[in-house]
Amino acid sequence: MSSPQASRPDLPASYGVPVSTEGMLSWSYVTQRLEQARHYWVATTRPDGRPHVVAVWGVWIDDAFYFGGAPTTRWVRNVGTHPSVALHLEDAEQVIIVEGKVKGCVPDSHLATRLATASAAKYAVLSDSSEATEGILCLRPQLVLAWTHFPDDATRWRFPEQ
Repeated sequence: MSSPQASRPDLPASYGVPVSTEGMLSWSYVTQRLEQARHYWVATTRPDGRPHVVAVWGVWIDDAFYFGGAPTTRWVRNVGTHPSVALHLEDAEQVIIVEGKVKGCVPDSHLATRLATASAAKYAVLSDSSEATEGILCLRPQLVLAWTHFPDDATRWRFPEQ
């Protein structure tokens, strides 16, 4: 996967986002926060266009978010109809917002082991890598926004098409 390209977000001038790149956040800061987070909010779209938001568990590995849910849940059914989602951490002051598309995935044995290990370390519930091969969803980011001191360090990353 190619590295994301950092820039300033496009916001009205009245928001005060600096024009220069000085003071922007690093991608390593974002990935560290995404890796360490315990809870994530996922926004999906219902078939009739109404929004739906749910808290989920998951792991961030290699610039992608891996998570799962029962196929009968509203949010998983929504993803089946509208794969574009937004993911947000719980913190409203040190903000990270990930936008992208969700796809089902069947990880190879190496990735399945990494997913199981990361899940077990974070949630102490999944330790068998064979469990990390079924019902796995993967969110590949297209756009990420982050800031810790808005508007001074507001940063946007765009990912190449995959």
